[in-house]
Amino acid sequence: MNRIHSQPRSSQLPYPSNENNNNSHTPTRLRINEILNDMRSCATHRTHKEIENYAHQLAMILENNPTFNALELTGAFIQNEAALTIVKALENNKTVTSLNLSNNYINANGIIAINTILQTNTTLITLDLSRNSLGNTGAIAIGEILKNNKTLKTLYLNAIQLSCKGISALAKGLQENSSLEEIEIKYNDFCYDSTEAIAKVLENNSTLKYIDLSGTCIDMLGVQGIAAALKNNTSIRNFFLSYEFLNDNDSDDSYPDNYIGDDGFFEINSDYEEKRQEHEKDFLKEYAVIQLICTRNHQREALEHKGTISFCLLAPELPTEIANLIAQKLLITEYDAATLRQLGDSV
Repeated sequence: MNRIHSQPRSSQLPYPSNENNNNSHTPTRLRINEILNDMRSCATHRTHKEIENYAHQLAMILENNPTFNALELTGAFIQNEAALTIVKALENNKTVTSLNLSNNYINANGIIAINTILQTNTTLITLDLSRNSLGNTGAIAIGEILKNNKTLKTLYLNAIQLSCKGISALAKGLQENSSLEEIEIKYNDFCYDSTEAIAKVLENNSTLKYIDLSGTCIDMLGVQGIAAALKNNTSIRNFFLSYEFLNDNDSDDSYPDNYIGDDGFFEINSDYEEKRQEHEKDFLKEYAVIQLICTRNHQREALEHKGTISFCLLAPELPTEIANLIAQKLLITEYDAATLRQLGDSV
């Protein structure tokens, strides 16, 4: 997959931890590692009852030995009941700030079960629910969590089988949330309605700084809506998309019509190729606007202090027409517009 951005985040990255968390010689940490190794063991198949028993052991440690701040439970075969047991223990534990439940067997019923606990939790800062079968029903529950939780700052929801309804529910939660700063919703099924819902979030939310929607098929209208919504946004610092839109929503069935001749031999359809290239060019114009808005927001405080407007361009190439478009979209000064045009002409 051709990715626009070069610095993708991953729910597999280790969570930040304190000194106690890094000390693997502590009895608490050794015991947790032992439990997790047993849970993830491939030598024998773990039953639901066994996983639940391990979850109870972890819960007891969380409640009685609060000596670490990151709990990494990715790929531990955790089901709904075990997830509830672990999260419930966090009601009394006040040191765990990062919880990774990615790549497990938690579904919508599991999220609904822990919904109330997460709504009122005041210690978790980072939560990873990626690669669980949460679906749209689970997303509705997460939307409610976002409406009420006041401390969560980073949320990973990659590949959780969302479609338009679920993403729209998340967007409603984000519109009312005032604490979340980073969110990933990669590899879910976007449509125009869900992109429009995200655009409304960007118009109203003033805390989100990082959004990653890569791996989602956002079309030309969608990216235009996002660029327009970001125009007056002053908080976004990083916004990532992917190239999937470039097929212009053509299905795979259209591929032979575009590239296979009447005689059955492969050939390039020049009209189709020209249309595709023009579509890509238009998208990149809008994406350049988005990236410059992010850069502007990075520099906003310094620029206000100096009383001037300037831009640090992220891309090494900037054609004149894109510079003109940026000048128009961002309403920057004529001097800066001329500088951008000069940069474009020099490429």
